[in-house]
Amino acid sequence: MHRLKRVPQIVLVIYIIITAVLLVLSFVIPRPEARGILRTVFSVLLFPGLVFLVLATLFRARRLSLALIPFAIAWILTYGPLLLPRNLQLLQDTYPVTVLTFNLQASTQHLNSLSTLIRDANPDLVALQEVSYTAAEHFEATLGDLYPHLALYPTQDAHLGQGVMSKFPILAEEYWRNEQLPEFLAHLRTEIDIEGESIAFFSLHPMPPISFTQGITLQPHSREIQILLERLENEKYPVLLAGDFNMTQVMDEYHQVTRYYTDTFREAGRVGLGFSFLAGKTIPLPPVIRLDYIFHDARFEGRDAYPLPFSGVSDHLPIWAELAFFKDGEA
Repeated sequence: MHRLKRVPQIVLVIYIIITAVLLVLSFVIPRPEARGILRTVFSVLLFPGLVFLVLATLFRARRLSLALIPFAIAWILTYGPLLLPRNLQLLQDTYPVTVLTFNLQASTQHLNSLSTLIRDANPDLVALQEVSYTAAEHFEATLGDLYPHLALYPTQDAHLGQGVMSKFPILAEEYWRNEQLPEFLAHLRTEIDIEGESIAFFSLHPMPPISFTQGITLQPHSREIQILLERLENEKYPVLLAGDFNMTQVMDEYHQVTRYYTDTFREAGRVGLGFSFLAGKTIPLPPVIRLDYIFHDARFEGRDAYPLPFSGVSDHLPIWAELAFFKDGEA
Protein backbone atom coordinates (compact mmCIF):
# COMPACT_ATOMS: atom_id res chain seq x y z
CA MET A 1 0.00 0.00 0.00
CA HIS A 2 2.84 2.36 0.84
CA ARG A 3 4.36 1.72 -2.59
CA LEU A 4 1.05 2.49 -4.29
CA LYS A 5 0.92 5.86 -2.54
CA ARG A 6 4.31 6.68 -4.02
CA VAL A 7 3.18 6.07 -7.61
CA PRO A 8 1.70 9.60 -8.11
CA GLN A 9 4.90 11.14 -6.76
CA ILE A 10 7.00 9.06 -9.14
CA VAL A 11 4.80 10.15 -12.06
CA LEU A 12 5.23 13.81 -11.08
CA VAL A 13 9.00 13.45 -10.79
CA ILE A 14 9.16 11.84 -14.25
CA TYR A 15 7.00 14.65 -15.65
CA ILE A 16 9.26 17.32 -14.14
CA ILE A 17 12.42 15.67 -15.48
CA ILE A 18 11.06 15.14 -19.01
CA THR A 19 9.63 18.65 -19.28
CA ALA A 20 12.81 20.26 -17.95
CA VAL A 21 14.97 18.26 -20.38
CA LEU A 22 12.75 19.32 -23.30
CA LEU A 23 13.14 22.96 -22.31
CA VAL A 24 16.93 22.75 -22.08
CA LEU A 25 17.23 20.90 -25.41
CA SER A 26 14.99 23.48 -27.11
CA PHE A 27 17.68 26.10 -26.52
CA VAL A 28 20.81 24.09 -27.34
CA ILE A 29 19.84 22.09 -30.46
CA PRO A 30 21.12 23.98 -33.54
CA ARG A 31 18.37 23.06 -36.04
CA PRO A 32 15.54 25.65 -35.76
CA GLU A 33 12.84 23.14 -36.77
CA ALA A 34 13.92 20.80 -33.96
CA ARG A 35 13.98 23.66 -31.46
CA GLY A 36 10.49 24.69 -32.52
CA ILE A 37 9.09 21.18 -32.13
CA LEU A 38 10.61 20.78 -28.66
CA ARG A 39 9.33 24.18 -27.51
CA THR A 40 5.87 23.36 -28.83
CA VAL A 41 5.80 20.04 -26.96
CA PHE A 42 7.04 21.85 -23.84
CA SER A 43 4.28 24.46 -24.14
CA VAL A 44 1.62 21.74 -24.44
CA LEU A 45 3.04 19.88 -21.42
CA LEU A 46 2.61 23.01 -19.32
CA PHE A 47 -1.14 22.33 -19.15
CA PRO A 48 -0.92 19.05 -17.19
CA GLY A 49 1.70 20.81 -15.07
CA LEU A 50 -1.01 23.12 -13.75
CA VAL A 51 -3.14 20.12 -12.82
CA PHE A 52 -0.18 18.42 -11.14
CA LEU A 53 0.55 21.58 -9.13
CA VAL A 54 -3.01 21.64 -7.79
CA LEU A 55 -2.87 17.95 -6.91
CA ALA A 56 0.54 18.26 -5.26
CA THR A 57 -0.74 21.17 -3.20
CA LEU A 58 -3.88 19.29 -2.16
CA PHE A 59 -1.85 16.26 -1.08
CA ARG A 60 0.63 18.52 0.71
CA ALA A 61 3.59 17.32 -1.34
CA ARG A 62 5.54 20.46 -0.56
CA ARG A 63 8.73 19.67 -2.46
CA LEU A 64 6.87 18.65 -5.59
CA SER A 65 4.70 21.76 -5.35
CA LEU A 66 7.78 23.96 -5.22
CA ALA A 67 9.31 22.09 -8.16
CA LEU A 68 6.14 22.64 -10.23
CA ILE A 69 5.86 26.38 -9.56
CA PRO A 70 8.36 27.30 -12.35
CA PHE A 71 6.15 25.43 -14.83
CA ALA A 72 3.12 27.42 -13.70
CA ILE A 73 5.12 30.63 -14.17
CA ALA A 74 6.14 29.44 -17.65
CA TRP A 75 2.46 28.84 -18.48
CA ILE A 76 1.53 32.35 -17.35
CA LEU A 77 4.33 33.90 -19.41
CA THR A 78 3.38 31.86 -22.49
CA TYR A 79 -0.40 32.06 -22.41
CA GLY A 80 -1.27 34.75 -19.87
CA PRO A 81 -1.28 37.68 -22.35
CA LEU A 82 -3.94 35.89 -24.42
CA LEU A 83 -6.29 35.89 -21.43
CA LEU A 84 -6.11 39.63 -20.84
CA PRO A 85 -8.84 41.88 -22.27
CA ARG A 86 -7.73 43.94 -25.27
CA ASN A 87 -7.95 47.72 -25.08
CA LEU A 88 -9.30 48.73 -28.50
CA GLN A 89 -10.12 52.32 -29.36
CA LEU A 90 -12.81 53.50 -31.75
CA LEU A 91 -11.23 54.23 -35.13
CA GLN A 92 -12.55 56.68 -37.69
CA ASP A 93 -11.87 57.05 -41.41
CA THR A 94 -11.14 53.35 -41.86
CA TYR A 95 -12.68 50.59 -43.96
CA PRO A 96 -13.79 47.48 -42.04
CA VAL A 97 -12.47 44.28 -43.63
CA THR A 98 -13.32 40.79 -42.39
CA VAL A 99 -11.08 37.81 -43.15
CA LEU A 100 -11.36 34.05 -42.75
CA THR A 101 -8.52 31.55 -43.14
CA PHE A 102 -9.31 27.85 -43.34
CA ASN A 103 -7.22 24.73 -44.00
CA LEU A 104 -9.68 22.31 -45.64
CA GLN A 105 -7.46 19.28 -45.01
CA ALA A 106 -7.73 18.27 -48.68
CA SER A 107 -11.43 17.55 -48.20
CA THR A 108 -13.40 15.94 -51.03
CA GLN A 109 -16.48 14.85 -49.06
CA HIS A 110 -19.08 16.50 -46.81
CA LEU A 111 -18.32 19.83 -48.47
CA ASN A 112 -21.76 21.27 -47.76
CA SER A 113 -20.76 21.68 -44.12
CA LEU A 114 -17.72 23.72 -45.19
CA SER A 115 -19.59 26.00 -47.59
CA THR A 116 -22.33 26.53 -44.99
CA LEU A 117 -19.68 27.42 -42.40
CA ILE A 118 -18.12 30.01 -44.73
CA ARG A 119 -21.49 31.48 -45.72
CA ASP A 120 -22.57 31.83 -42.09
CA ALA A 121 -19.28 33.52 -41.15
CA ASN A 122 -19.71 35.85 -44.16
CA PRO A 123 -16.17 37.31 -44.32
CA ASP A 124 -15.10 39.71 -47.07
CA LEU A 125 -11.96 37.71 -47.86
CA VAL A 126 -11.39 33.96 -47.55
CA ALA A 127 -7.99 32.25 -47.67
CA LEU A 128 -8.19 28.50 -48.33
CA GLN A 129 -5.42 25.94 -48.03
CA GLU A 130 -5.38 22.32 -49.26
CA VAL A 131 -8.00 22.88 -51.96
CA SER A 132 -9.05 19.80 -53.94
CA TYR A 133 -10.64 19.92 -57.40
CA THR A 134 -13.90 18.74 -55.85
CA ALA A 135 -13.83 21.49 -53.21
CA ALA A 136 -13.03 24.19 -55.78
CA GLU A 137 -15.96 23.15 -57.97
CA HIS A 138 -18.25 22.96 -54.96
CA PHE A 139 -17.34 26.41 -53.63
CA GLU A 140 -17.68 27.98 -57.06
CA ALA A 141 -21.18 26.50 -57.39
CA THR A 142 -22.42 27.16 -53.84
CA LEU A 143 -20.63 30.39 -52.88
CA GLY A 144 -20.28 32.15 -56.23
CA ASP A 145 -23.17 34.47 -55.42
CA LEU A 146 -21.47 35.62 -52.21
CA TYR A 147 -17.94 35.69 -53.65
CA PRO A 148 -18.03 36.78 -57.29
CA HIS A 149 -14.22 37.08 -57.39
CA LEU A 150 -12.35 33.78 -57.15
CA ALA A 151 -8.70 32.75 -57.42
CA LEU A 152 -8.82 28.98 -56.98
CA TYR A 153 -5.82 26.73 -57.65
CA PRO A 154 -6.84 23.14 -56.90
CA THR A 155 -4.27 20.41 -57.50
CA GLN A 156 -4.25 16.64 -57.91
CA ASP A 157 -2.42 16.43 -54.61
CA ALA A 158 -4.89 18.61 -52.74
CA HIS A 159 -2.34 19.45 -50.04
CA LEU A 160 -0.80 21.76 -52.66
CA GLY A 161 -4.11 23.42 -53.52
CA GLN A 162 -4.72 27.08 -52.74
CA GLY A 163 -7.56 29.54 -53.03
CA VAL A 164 -8.85 33.02 -52.32
CA MET A 165 -12.50 34.04 -52.45
CA SER A 166 -13.32 37.73 -52.33
CA LYS A 167 -16.25 40.12 -52.30
CA PHE A 168 -13.83 42.74 -53.65
CA PRO A 169 -12.37 42.64 -57.17
CA ILE A 170 -9.22 40.55 -57.62
CA LEU A 171 -6.88 42.51 -59.89
CA ALA A 172 -3.98 40.03 -60.03
CA GLU A 173 -3.05 36.62 -58.68
CA GLU A 174 0.07 34.48 -58.41
CA TYR A 175 0.34 30.87 -57.26
CA TRP A 176 3.80 29.58 -56.41
CA ARG A 177 5.78 26.83 -54.74
CA ASN A 178 9.30 27.03 -53.37
CA GLU A 179 10.48 24.15 -55.53
CA GLN A 180 14.13 24.91 -54.79
CA LEU A 181 13.52 23.29 -51.38
CA PRO A 182 13.55 19.50 -50.91
CA GLU A 183 9.96 19.60 -49.61
CA PHE A 184 7.36 22.30 -50.18
CA LEU A 185 3.67 23.14 -50.15
CA ALA A 186 2.09 26.11 -51.96
CA HIS A 187 1.21 29.79 -51.59
CA LEU A 188 -1.04 32.33 -53.28
CA ARG A 189 -0.78 36.10 -53.59
CA THR A 190 -3.73 38.18 -54.76
CA GLU A 191 -4.06 41.89 -55.38
CA ILE A 192 -7.43 43.03 -54.02
CA ASP A 193 -9.15 46.32 -54.83
CA ILE A 194 -10.76 47.74 -51.67
CA GLU A 195 -12.66 50.92 -52.43
CA GLY A 196 -10.21 51.94 -55.13
CA GLU A 197 -7.03 51.02 -53.26
CA SER A 198 -5.02 47.84 -53.75
CA ILE A 199 -3.87 45.50 -51.00
CA ALA A 200 -1.80 42.31 -51.19
CA PHE A 201 -3.72 39.41 -49.67
CA PHE A 202 -1.77 36.17 -49.22
CA SER A 203 -2.96 32.64 -48.53
CA LEU A 204 0.10 30.83 -47.16
CA HIS A 205 0.94 27.25 -46.27
CA PRO A 206 4.59 26.58 -45.37
CA MET A 207 5.79 23.02 -44.87
CA PRO A 208 5.40 21.74 -41.31
CA PRO A 209 8.73 21.48 -39.47
CA ILE A 210 8.34 17.71 -39.16
CA SER A 211 7.00 15.04 -41.50
CA PHE A 212 5.86 11.49 -40.78
CA THR A 213 5.38 10.39 -44.40
CA GLN A 214 8.85 8.84 -44.73
CA GLY A 215 9.74 8.28 -41.12
CA ILE A 216 10.24 11.21 -38.76
CA THR A 217 12.15 13.82 -40.76
CA LEU A 218 12.74 17.54 -40.24
CA GLN A 219 11.48 19.82 -43.00
CA PRO A 220 12.82 23.22 -44.20
CA HIS A 221 10.08 25.22 -42.48
CA SER A 222 12.48 27.90 -41.25
CA ARG A 223 13.91 28.40 -44.75
CA GLU A 224 10.43 28.72 -46.23
CA ILE A 225 9.53 31.46 -43.74
CA GLN A 226 12.78 33.27 -44.62
CA ILE A 227 11.95 33.08 -48.34
CA LEU A 228 8.49 34.52 -47.64
CA LEU A 229 9.88 37.44 -45.62
CA GLU A 230 12.45 38.18 -48.33
CA ARG A 231 9.67 38.18 -50.91
CA LEU A 232 7.60 40.57 -48.81
CA GLU A 233 10.44 43.10 -48.69
CA ASN A 234 9.51 44.04 -52.26
CA GLU A 235 5.75 44.23 -51.67
CA LYS A 236 4.40 47.66 -52.66
CA TYR A 237 0.84 47.31 -51.31
CA PRO A 238 -0.56 47.02 -47.77
CA VAL A 239 -0.22 43.41 -46.65
CA LEU A 240 -2.54 40.80 -45.14
CA LEU A 241 -1.08 37.35 -44.49
CA ALA A 242 -3.49 34.50 -43.77
CA GLY A 243 -3.05 30.77 -43.63
CA ASP A 244 -1.86 27.62 -41.94
CA PHE A 245 1.70 28.62 -41.02
CA ASN A 246 2.51 25.28 -39.36
CA MET A 247 4.17 27.11 -36.48
CA THR A 248 3.27 27.87 -32.89
CA GLN A 249 3.80 31.09 -30.97
CA VAL A 250 6.85 29.68 -29.16
CA MET A 251 8.80 28.98 -32.35
CA ASP A 252 11.59 31.20 -33.70
CA GLU A 253 9.76 31.56 -37.02
CA TYR A 254 6.73 33.11 -35.31
CA HIS A 255 8.92 35.81 -33.79
CA GLN A 256 10.59 36.39 -37.17
CA VAL A 257 7.19 37.06 -38.75
CA THR A 258 5.90 39.23 -35.88
CA ARG A 259 9.03 41.37 -36.09
CA TYR A 260 7.41 42.87 -39.21
CA TYR A 261 3.72 41.92 -39.05
CA THR A 262 1.13 41.95 -36.27
CA ASP A 263 -0.65 38.82 -35.08
CA THR A 264 -4.29 39.90 -35.25
CA PHE A 265 -5.49 37.43 -32.62
CA ARG A 266 -2.82 38.47 -30.14
CA GLU A 267 -3.65 42.11 -30.86
CA ALA A 268 -7.45 42.04 -30.84
CA GLY A 269 -8.62 38.47 -30.25
CA ARG A 270 -11.40 37.61 -27.88
CA VAL A 271 -10.22 36.38 -24.49
CA GLY A 272 -8.98 32.83 -24.99
CA LEU A 273 -6.00 30.90 -26.28
CA GLY A 274 -6.96 30.87 -29.97
CA PHE A 275 -6.01 27.23 -30.51
CA SER A 276 -6.92 25.90 -33.96
CA PHE A 277 -5.36 22.41 -34.16
CA LEU A 278 -6.18 19.51 -33.63
CA ALA A 279 -9.86 20.28 -34.06
CA GLY A 280 -11.16 16.91 -32.86
CA LYS A 281 -11.86 15.22 -36.17
CA THR A 282 -9.58 12.25 -35.53
CA ILE A 283 -9.18 12.48 -31.76
CA PRO A 284 -12.13 13.78 -29.68
CA LEU A 285 -10.04 16.38 -27.87
CA PRO A 286 -10.08 20.19 -27.94
CA PRO A 287 -7.41 21.96 -30.02
CA VAL A 288 -4.08 22.18 -28.22
CA ILE A 289 -1.92 24.47 -30.38
CA ARG A 290 -2.23 27.49 -32.67
CA LEU A 291 -1.08 26.95 -36.27
CA ASP A 292 -3.44 29.24 -38.20
CA TYR A 293 -2.95 33.00 -38.24
CA ILE A 294 -3.93 36.31 -39.79
CA PHE A 295 -1.07 38.83 -39.78
CA HIS A 296 -1.13 42.42 -41.02
CA ASP A 297 1.14 45.40 -41.57
CA ALA A 298 0.79 48.97 -40.27
CA ARG A 299 -1.96 49.89 -42.75
CA PHE A 300 -4.36 47.66 -40.82
CA GLU A 301 -5.39 47.35 -37.20
CA GLY A 302 -7.11 44.36 -35.65
CA ARG A 303 -10.58 44.88 -34.20
CA ASP A 304 -11.66 41.32 -33.40
CA ALA A 305 -10.44 37.75 -33.96
CA TYR A 306 -11.35 34.25 -32.86
CA PRO A 307 -11.38 30.62 -34.04
CA LEU A 308 -14.79 29.44 -35.17
CA PRO A 309 -16.13 26.61 -32.99
CA PHE A 310 -16.80 24.21 -35.89
CA SER A 311 -14.46 22.90 -38.60
CA GLY A 312 -16.60 20.44 -40.54
CA VAL A 313 -14.39 17.61 -41.80
CA SER A 314 -11.13 19.49 -41.24
CA ASP A 315 -8.78 19.12 -38.28
CA HIS A 316 -8.12 22.89 -38.36
CA LEU A 317 -10.55 25.41 -36.93
CA PRO A 318 -11.14 28.40 -39.23
CA ILE A 319 -9.83 31.73 -37.91
CA TRP A 320 -12.04 34.81 -38.37
CA ALA A 321 -10.87 38.39 -37.94
CA GLU A 322 -12.14 41.91 -38.40
CA LEU A 323 -9.60 44.58 -39.26
CA ALA A 324 -9.68 48.31 -39.88
CA PHE A 325 -7.99 49.34 -43.12
CA PHE A 326 -6.51 52.83 -42.92
CA LYS A 327 -6.99 55.06 -45.91
CA ASP A 328 -3.89 55.96 -47.86
CA GLY A 329 -1.59 58.08 -45.71
CA GLU A 330 -3.65 57.85 -42.50
CA ALA A 331 -2.00 54.87 -40.79
